[in-house]
Amino acid sequence: MSDPNASAGPAGTPDRFAVSVILAVSAPSASGEVVGVVAGDRGGDDRLLRSDGAGEQVLCPGFQLRLYKDEAESYYMNLTGERPSVFVVCQAAEDESPRPVLVTLSYDEASSYMEVEDAVFSVPMPPEIYRWVETFVLEHYTPERKKKRKLDNWKEDPKLFTSPRFNVCDGLDDYAEDFTRFAPLGDLMTRQMRRMLAMEEEPAAGKADDQPSHRSLQTAESSDPSVEEEATSVSSADQKAESDAGKAG
Repeated sequence: MSDPNASAGPAGTPDRFAVSVILAVSAPSASGEVVGVVAGDRGGDDRLLRSDGAGEQVLCPGFQLRLYKDEAESYYMNLTGERPSVFVVCQAAEDESPRPVLVTLSYDEASSYMEVEDAVFSVPMPPEIYRWVETFVLEHYTPERKKKRKLDNWKEDPKLFTSPRFNVCDGLDDYAEDFTRFAPLGDLMTRQMRRMLAMEEEPAAGKADDQPSHRSLQTAESSDPSVEEEATSVSSADQKAESDAGKAG
């Protein structure tokens, strides 16, 4: 594709393309915006395209799109995006209305102007400009093919789950430590450990005091006089009852 206003680059493909910018200015506030870009440069001063009560549209000629080899990737991203665009950088004129100062096809260049708070407008890319940029990109840029990493086949080799290259801890987890093994404390005895041991010993000592042995009960009974007198009286009564039963027989 060739254009009478385009200059040929070293490779034979034009690296420049003349364009004009269409600027819409509203009547009451003199604010405006870029509404389009057209191929070609008719030369001369700004030309009024339309005027009504709401405002006017002005054709601003004298701009050139310039392509650079080191920006080919940015052009490629622009062409393959959802909305291929031409970016127009504007600065405020004396009457505060926007004035186009630069036209570019590079995302990176447009972003650099946005960072310094210049007004950057994005308008649809005309078909003739699209074809020109496409030819330039095909000559100077080759997209890198994404390489897919071969996935491991877990079914064929179950040992992959225990492979050392997968059994690696990154140390970022709060529970990454091994809490099943503890370092021995040796002879160290903490206050809490002493308290727990004392609590275990106290119930055992109380049970021993509350439940005396059977031998102790027998000893206590045998040493009590009242118990001996009661046993003697029971024995005498039993002997008298046996004697009376014998006489009756």
